[in-house]
Amino acid sequence: MAVQRGILSVGAIVEHGIALADAGGLEAVSMRAIAERLGTGVMSLYRHVPNKEALIGLMVDTVSDRYSYPDHSDLDWRQSLTMLARVDWAMYLDHPWTLVASATSRPPVGPSTVRAMEWAYSAIAELGLSARDTTGVIMAVSVHVQGVAQQAIAERRLVEATGVDAAEWWRQQIRGLDDGDHPLLEPIAKSFVDGNTEGWLEFDLKLILDGVERLAGR
Repeated sequence: MAVQRGILSVGAIVEHGIALADAGGLEAVSMRAIAERLGTGVMSLYRHVPNKEALIGLMVDTVSDRYSYPDHSDLDWRQSLTMLARVDWAMYLDHPWTLVASATSRPPVGPSTVRAMEWAYSAIAELGLSARDTTGVIMAVSVHVQGVAQQAIAERRLVEATGVDAAEWWRQQIRGLDDGDHPLLEPIAKSFVDGNTEGWLEFDLKLILDGVERLAGR
């Protein structure tokens, strides 16, 4: 989203923070850098946002709102969890810094993230699981998406830097280990480790959802 220089408000500060994070990660975000973009003094920003932690929370919540989950009234629990995974996946790949900020037991919490949590719980309420099991299911899907997204983002950067994809890298490693025979590893390197990072997401997601179905006795 385009942001204007010189307009000082919470929204403007957040948008400039998002722009900085998209370009250089969370380490590129600072009150000083935002103040320079806005053409104002650093201290004037603190009248709107108290500190960097609060700023990152607002940034995450703003981006989360742009990747809000669609209405799930016509979806069953499995379709809903698949939708959740794909929406989160898109957000993490489009804004990798949101993954860094969110992949923790204490992520930023704001209105948009709370609405997303409520959506997730209501989407699988039909399973009749306990609150603890429901939380475990949502965490299993969320942590899976975060883990694969982390690998996908790293793979994207490594391919850009080296021109070598994961499949070729693994073939080189296996060939370079020793002169032994590895009849099982070579096909794995060729077929499993490839550039289809979304395939990494979907395969294990299906296994998780199959397990949820068994847990719920369906």
